[in-house]
Amino acid sequence: MNEKTSLPYFRLRSDCFLVSGKKGSVLYDVTRKKAFLLDQESSEFLRLCEGPQPLKDEWRKGRLHHFLDLMIREGLGFYYPHPVYVDNFLLESPINHFGGMAAPPPNYQVAAWHITNQCDHQCAFCPTDFSNPLWQACLSCVRRHNVTEDPALFSDPVAVIEQASHLGIWGLHIRGGNPLLEWDRLMAILRGVARFPHLKTTITTPGTGISLEQTLSLYEVGVALNLNIVLFEHDPDVFETGDGFQFKLLDALEKKNAAFDIAVVIANPPLVYKDSVSRKIFNRWGRRPRFVEFHTLPEENGTPFHFARTEDGRKRLCKWANATEFFHRANNRACLHGGFEVGLDGTLRACAGCHHSCGKIANSRLRNALKEEHLYDLWKLSKEKVVQCMDCGLRFACTDCLAADLLGATNKRVAAGYCPIMDAGDCFNNAKSFQHDGFVQRLSIEKGLEDA
Repeated sequence: MNEKTSLPYFRLRSDCFLVSGKKGSVLYDVTRKKAFLLDQESSEFLRLCEGPQPLKDEWRKGRLHHFLDLMIREGLGFYYPHPVYVDNFLLESPINHFGGMAAPPPNYQVAAWHITNQCDHQCAFCPTDFSNPLWQACLSCVRRHNVTEDPALFSDPVAVIEQASHLGIWGLHIRGGNPLLEWDRLMAILRGVARFPHLKTTITTPGTGISLEQTLSLYEVGVALNLNIVLFEHDPDVFETGDGFQFKLLDALEKKNAAFDIAVVIANPPLVYKDSVSRKIFNRWGRRPRFVEFHTLPEENGTPFHFARTEDGRKRLCKWANATEFFHRANNRACLHGGFEVGLDGTLRACAGCHHSCGKIANSRLRNALKEEHLYDLWKLSKEKVVQCMDCGLRFACTDCLAADLLGATNKRVAAGYCPIMDAGDCFNNAKSFQHDGFVQRLSIEKGLEDA
């Protein structure tokens, strides 16, 4: 036995975390942005090695010895000559509650403003009461059931915009319905935004209802504008002929070199495949679309339900960009934190896909409406606190939609619709059920390091 392996103690590196649950264990290498799926034997062995006792003699030879040497070679841990305390980075800060006297102030980033329920389309799923499965409704136009407009909210839009700006918000998302149909209201808001040059503004719209020229004139108002054009997969003029009004609008936006995104709404049952739609859109406009899904509630004894994002039966995982993002995911709702929506009636909600009331604006006083705690509770609803996810070791590699998570907590068929391995046992033995860009591998005492 060489000098290195004769050292009697082993510890994981300070930025490596062993995360376990009933659905298996995962070792996260935070700095190098890797995740290792562990089988039960290797997970239990690492926990024993991390304990206060020295390595047992039988651990320091044979297959267990080779496994620890592999951990050292991969830079995941170290041998030590004496007991050590490795001061791991904290997954959660001791100051983590918005209401605490020493807590940092809320980090407001983006505000959405639902300015109209008017729309010139008659989609079967809209308006919605958000009781059915949906995915990323925040990227789409969508109307709400039974909402009464508060005219006072729009009598002085500059007051709301100014308060949002003073909160530190850098992005404004104008949505509906189709905001283009409320032209005067929309222009009043944009003129107000122009007074705050740092605000970046997105308008989500089907792009229909007015002329191409009128739509293009929005870019002349003097704001940093991006149009998010919503396409509907159930519209044959869109994807079969490729020459409908929306395609002409997108051609005109590209010719103008204007900033725009594309969101594709998939309704139940889906008529198109995401990959083919993505290719068609990328080949024509040089950008990848984002997809939004609206479905009917699956029947208890009906056919297996799944979101189109899992049409190949595999769960998509997302690599974190850096350590800051990893720790943010561990403690917060990644898709939501820092944002909120102002409704047509002044009600604040966490996002366009949730129905929870988080306060209400009265007399244009946005700050007063933000004093309620419910919004911040939803900001903090990380995967650690989602019932169907808290026992999965891969929970920090997921960034699922909050609305789907909340419905999935009460409906197992919905949960399985976006996570096909929800009831498939441990992650290690179902590694082929995940989609990722290579940042996930399998690690075991028996076979060492393997591609997942």
